[in-house]
Amino acid sequence: MLLEASKRQKQRRLSNKKLNNAIQEYRTQRLEKGKASYRKVAAMFGVNRVTLANLEQGKHRPMSTFNASKQKLTPAEEVVLVDAIVLASRQGIPYTHDHIREEANSILRSRLGRQYEKVGKRWVDNFLRRHNKRLHTYWSAPLPSVRAKAGNQTNIAEYFTLVKERIVDPNVSPKCVWSMDETQANPDWIPTQ
Repeated sequence: MLLEASKRQKQRRLSNKKLNNAIQEYRTQRLEKGKASYRKVAAMFGVNRVTLANLEQGKHRPMSTFNASKQKLTPAEEVVLVDAIVLASRQGIPYTHDHIREEANSILRSRLGRQYEKVGKRWVDNFLRRHNKRLHTYWSAPLPSVRAKAGNQTNIAEYFTLVKERIVDPNVSPKCVWSMDETQANPDWIPTQ
């Protein structure tokens, strides 16, 4: 379902881009030549002539503008939330859908006060779809018992001794260090999330 919605979103973006380019072309022709034809410009860009005319004349607004007006969070607030999610994931504590919902409600509460309306059940799915270039969902897996038992004080001390000897002392560049942080521990004691 998410894949289909992403495809539709991509098609809408492409359609909006075509319409915006057609509007710019129509206005350019009208300025340069003194007149322009909606029919010819619409044919050039493969868009509907009536839609082009309505948008250019301000009778309608683009679907993207309409959808943005319905969003609970402002685009700037969504960017801040996306950045927080990415940072938490890089630190090995990824957000769950519930965490994302709580953060969104916290942002709304801070902006609107106590009388804010909470985000809905499907809000997180739509949020993830809107920001699918930066955010992806993955299933976590429980730490195997063999690896968990290996996390004792002696092994951990040896690990940091090796890191110091092999990486810190020789001044190995951070760009040349791979798979150093494989913690990705599941903080909620739930087998999968």
